[in-house]
Amino acid sequence: MKYQDLKKAKSLREVLDIIPNILFEKISFYSLIIWCLIPIFILITNAFVKGSSANYFFFGLVYIGFIGLINGFGYIFKNKLKLYKKIPFILLLIFLGWSFLACLGAPNKVDAFFGTFYRKEGFVTYLWYMGMFLHGFVVSKQKTYIKKILNCLIISSTILGLLVMMHNGLTDLFLKDNNVPGNIITAGVFCAFNHYGYYLTISIMAIAILFLYEKKVIYKLLYLLCFIVLVYVLGKNNTLGCFVALLVSFVIMLIYYFVIKEHRISACFIMLLFLGISLMSPFKQDVLQLGAEIENIYTHADNLDVSIDDTIGASHIICSGTGRLDLWLKGIDFIKERPLFGYGFDNLGPLYQERAICAKTDRPHNTFIQIGANTGIIGLILYASSILYIYIVGLQKYKKLNKMLICCFFVAFSYLISSCFGNSMYYTSPYYLFILGIISSVCMDKNT
Repeated sequence: MKYQDLKKAKSLREVLDIIPNILFEKISFYSLIIWCLIPIFILITNAFVKGSSANYFFFGLVYIGFIGLINGFGYIFKNKLKLYKKIPFILLLIFLGWSFLACLGAPNKVDAFFGTFYRKEGFVTYLWYMGMFLHGFVVSKQKTYIKKILNCLIISSTILGLLVMMHNGLTDLFLKDNNVPGNIITAGVFCAFNHYGYYLTISIMAIAILFLYEKKVIYKLLYLLCFIVLVYVLGKNNTLGCFVALLVSFVIMLIYYFVIKEHRISACFIMLLFLGISLMSPFKQDVLQLGAEIENIYTHADNLDVSIDDTIGASHIICSGTGRLDLWLKGIDFIKERPLFGYGFDNLGPLYQERAICAKTDRPHNTFIQIGANTGIIGLILYASSILYIYIVGLQKYKKLNKMLICCFFVAFSYLISSCFGNSMYYTSPYYLFILGIISSVCMDKNT
């Protein structure tokens, strides 16, 4: 590409024809590398300036997401990709359009479009999410880029994990953040410990799959070391939903590798190691408590429709799982109240403050219920069906998938399971979304 050629171009189409694909791919690659390094940047700046880590994540998302929109659509137009014929892309674009309409009818339109001060997840943020998705799609054909991005994520999460694990003066220097109320050491650089758990879930799953495929002994050992550190930190973090997500993902991983008859011993080893470390952590007590709560819910299921004032048993059932059941049931009620367009983004806080019994929060702690309450049943169907379609196509092509795509499929799956117990956040969701963008390429490329 020469500057003189660009000067001679008379239309946007001619400009795009001159720019090589590798430039688009490098822009997305370096953008995602920068995103994965933001936790390290926060650690360094915390040593000198005590500021809110949330600001670094949010402004990073704005700039990187904006670049992703321009770079991604430029790449699509240059290559004349007919997205209107690709179901996941058209579903996600319709979802954005439907979300816009939902926000127009929201009780608080400012929060719906720009988000609350804490969540920052209004409609505009979802545009930046689309940018992250497109970044992933642009780099999806470059296996080396994908591996480098995942390795960058692993390095960042391991450095952060080591600081959390040590919990000494050095940890206080790099992690103490006075501008984030309630920030505790097990939250890392995030605003809440469960948010850090979602980040750890993505990192641990990426390490596990890369460990299986790595052939060099030294790198295999390094992956193993990172895996041990982060699983230990996840136990210290004590987010049970993330443990359940990884456990389910590892079971699916075992089934997959036994079906294709590859890496079976390594897959068994990595799962047993995960269980061994986890059962030496606070998870053991939580798993026992979870079992007791499930048994209690099953035994007294008939009481779920009884008023909380009528029976103490119903209160105990509804408050199971740190109030998750209460939040889920209320979230389903919100969907029923506004089934078409929902309440709009970031508008559930006042409703939960008024009606929640066990936990006063602003989210149902289930991303699917959250999207349903925000954008209505149609919005939920659009979002869920786009993901389901990607996985159906991936399952159909499972014998043709390259190693990096397989890794990304498992990483996205682990996050999806954890999202059944948690929230989307502007500093954790982008990791999932660019990985989702990578695996969406299976719907475009016949020779994956």
